[in-house]
Amino acid sequence: MRDHILTTLPLTEAQRAQVIEDSLRGAPQAKRAWPMEIMLQDIRSEVSRITVPTLVLSGAHDQVDTTERLRQELMPYIAGAQLKVLPGVGHLSMLESPRAVAQAIEQFVRRL
Repeated sequence: MRDHILTTLPLTEAQRAQVIEDSLRGAPQAKRAWPMEIMLQDIRSEVSRITVPTLVLSGAHDQVDTTERLRQELMPYIAGAQLKVLPGVGHLSMLESPRAVAQAIEQFVRRL
């Protein structure tokens, strides 16, 4: 795992080890397919079938699924979805700022 690609804030050694372990545990076929096929798939028709209240969380510094990419390629296809940008974090926002993630989810659920 390269620092500052998946995260903006530093992870603890335990978190870093867990991310590496989880990444290595994946099937080789899945690891090859992710950048070459899965990230390139057009999911608009699938996500347009989502009919439940939906919160999309984006790390402001996410370099994998950027906020702009989510705004353009995901949000228009999920009716009524809400986008919440979490400041100061990257792709692994749940590890970088679990409190901000929990608060965003809690606020979303309260409004339902």
